[in-house]
Amino acid sequence: MNWSRKFNRRQLSNISEEMINEIINNLHDKKFNVFEVHKLDKKELELMFRWPLYVITNIFIERITRLMSNNKMEIKKNNLHFIFNYRLNTSEVTNNLYNNDNLNYILLILIKKILQEENIKEHDLSKYITFNNKSTNIDLKLFVKNIIKNIRNFIFNKKYRNKYVYDNYHQLNSIFPKEDKLLEMTYDKKVIDINLRKKIRDIIVPIASNYFFMLDSKISNQKLSLLSLLYSRFVDYSLPLSLMENLYERVIFYNKIIGNNHIDKIHSAVGFYFSDNLKIFSILAKRKNTQTKLIQHEHGINNFISIISKNPDLPDFYKVITAFNYLDYFLLWGEGKISDKFLDLEKKVSMKVINVGSVYLHNIKQTRIKKIDNNNQFLLLYSASPSRNFMTNLEEITPEHNIEHQKKVFDFISIILKKFKNSKLIYKPFTTSINPQILDYIKEKKLDERNFIISNNNAVTSMKIVDLVLFDNITTGLGEAISIGVPAIVYDNKFDYNKITKEGKEINDLLHKKKIIFYNEFEGIEIVSSIIKNYSLFYKNSIESINQFQKLTAYPRSKKEFLKILSQNNLI
Repeated sequence: MNWSRKFNRRQLSNISEEMINEIINNLHDKKFNVFEVHKLDKKELELMFRWPLYVITNIFIERITRLMSNNKMEIKKNNLHFIFNYRLNTSEVTNNLYNNDNLNYILLILIKKILQEENIKEHDLSKYITFNNKSTNIDLKLFVKNIIKNIRNFIFNKKYRNKYVYDNYHQLNSIFPKEDKLLEMTYDKKVIDINLRKKIRDIIVPIASNYFFMLDSKISNQKLSLLSLLYSRFVDYSLPLSLMENLYERVIFYNKIIGNNHIDKIHSAVGFYFSDNLKIFSILAKRKNTQTKLIQHEHGINNFISIISKNPDLPDFYKVITAFNYLDYFLLWGEGKISDKFLDLEKKVSMKVINVGSVYLHNIKQTRIKKIDNNNQFLLLYSASPSRNFMTNLEEITPEHNIEHQKKVFDFISIILKKFKNSKLIYKPFTTSINPQILDYIKEKKLDERNFIISNNNAVTSMKIVDLVLFDNITTGLGEAISIGVPAIVYDNKFDYNKITKEGKEINDLLHKKKIIFYNEFEGIEIVSSIIKNYSLFYKNSIESINQFQKLTAYPRSKKEFLKILSQNNLI
């Protein structure tokens, strides 16, 4: 059963947000020494912890409602035992919750047992999970990074040339001088403060109990208590060492850098979510100079999803909103008029939204020499969206619907490869690990290895050698393909379409009319046939709609023009 038919997504998402707010308020009001010694206020704690709290709270509520909607749900891997370790930083926390299937299976198993078994006790859960009072080991990649950081930090008493800094991200690295990159403190292991974390869990339990009761008022007190205890454990393990046990050293490190500089602008693409170093640096910079501007750069696109939803059944786009309450500027990839997906955002948060375009998209542009020729091999690339087994938030498409849609894409691919004998397809999964259901379906389709290749090469690199790119929804990849100059089509689903804005629907309808988007294999076959038969005519008929799409959400901008816009707005 699809839980989203029984539960209202907007209500669930609001419950999650209220829980997070109450937890952050309590982290502040209880005056824990780890935060009090630095006099951290609620807004600062919100920047530090809102993202990991958003991730675990959304995941936990989704798993509860999934099981409440289907009490006969069968869970694979019942023989698992998971050892839960503390993580070094927020990025590790996120990756573990998003992509560790064993952890997510265990969470489902535990919640199912609590909801469905009578007289279950807390110690009964230990058969499936061990909450280890240790941090995760430092892997080789992080070990090497830490060595490099320590050498750099020893050599440089960082004095910045300009009054702005940016954190390490490939899109920003191509814009700003490397001398202005934020100096990174290492992420290290440390002895866990068991007493502090027990106190934090104790304040979370009653908060969780109040809100989980809203999901099912008939749930027993015993089950409510166990669910709340389990949630408090998962929240505890979502608070990274970098912002807890290693917070003091991090504050000392960045206070010294800030004392030696006059920073008044901080640029980031994803750091206000994932980088604990950037968060602490930003907090301290704001304290020294309240006029310091925190500037977030858009790092990708979606299908015109409303940030502030007008649909009473659909939630606001909290995944992107989590950092907005602390930021001053949000720089978008569009040109000119702001897309209506940001309508009312500035009213909700004190942040200015500006269209600046994308240097990244400009840099990947190329003059395509390759021409589609009926007599030559026709090479396609299917650049797939994520195909996780588990949802990562309450706003996205369910895994069941997503997998079902991707299977339809492979049905379409199978037809194309049979219909056009000289065609060949490269399949680029979103990650190197292919969802087992998708892999089984590929085998079931018996796709010929001579004209079907699974590749882990960078999608943008592959786009430059193919004749046509296929996507399963509108995402950053479409903007990349358009900038490169390769023909691109989208076998879309209706889930996103129901979430998008009025302007987004107009663009989607136009792209559908101009045969960029299609919703079934028959439309898709007709489009591919027309591209192979007469690409020039296809291009002529679709270029105006592509230009409109680009201008609204994926506009290539040269570095020189980009920096000029930033300078005009006093952002560098």
